[in-house]
Amino acid sequence: MRLTEFIMNIWITYIIKTLLLPQTSLLLLILLGTLLLIRGRKNGFPLILSALTIWYLLSTPIVATVLIKSVETYPPLQPIQLDTFKAQAIVVLGGGIRPVAPEYNNQPTVAPQTLERLRYAAKWARATKLPILVSGGRVLEQDQPAEAEIMAQTLAEDYGVKARWQESQSRNTAENARFSYAFLSKQQITKIVLITHALHMPRAVEEFRRSGFEILPAAVGYVADDTPNNILSFLPSAKAFMLSSMAIHETIGRLWRQLNRG
Repeated sequence: MRLTEFIMNIWITYIIKTLLLPQTSLLLLILLGTLLLIRGRKNGFPLILSALTIWYLLSTPIVATVLIKSVETYPPLQPIQLDTFKAQAIVVLGGGIRPVAPEYNNQPTVAPQTLERLRYAAKWARATKLPILVSGGRVLEQDQPAEAEIMAQTLAEDYGVKARWQESQSRNTAENARFSYAFLSKQQITKIVLITHALHMPRAVEEFRRSGFEILPAAVGYVADDTPNNILSFLPSAKAFMLSSMAIHETIGRLWRQLNRG
């Protein structure tokens, strides 16, 4: 029964998140406006126009860059920070898996975001000799290996770096933090280098600090575009809309956690 409740909670969370993100919420506004017009209600047109305007703005590189920069607030890690911080371990957060990878005999493998984080973790593990904890469990695919297991395997096979610990129970960022602290604090480890994507770092830092860690953020995968604006900055693109949606996703995630703690 507990497993069923867990799956239902995860599904409810994903459904709410999907409804709030632009690709779904704007489409629903357009459909609502269309329905109102069909029924002879003139207020349907402003609804459609507003949704299309927001869609256009979120699809422009200039708006996407502003949104991304509002979230990517942690600068890249510098070696001198490691010298002064005196970290005890590196914690790498999972960024998803591919349950079936045809190029790997249909076995599960890490998703591109996770691979990027692992590569960065291997770099700093070699430089600092700090032990690594990989964090990630099973979200919806209960019959798949835990994300941490696949992460540890990838680190060892592709980068020759062994993860000392695997935290394989977490299903979201809050649980990444809570379960990692429960595990590492027993070994008197509370000062960590935290590796995740730059977009995800503010939310991750909040959760890990709340759990009791002292954090040195080591962000990877910056996507903010610092090139000068030109005519192309105002032309819509699928990439810009995706980046805007990613920034909004992180903002919704932080607000969601605050409301849950309300």
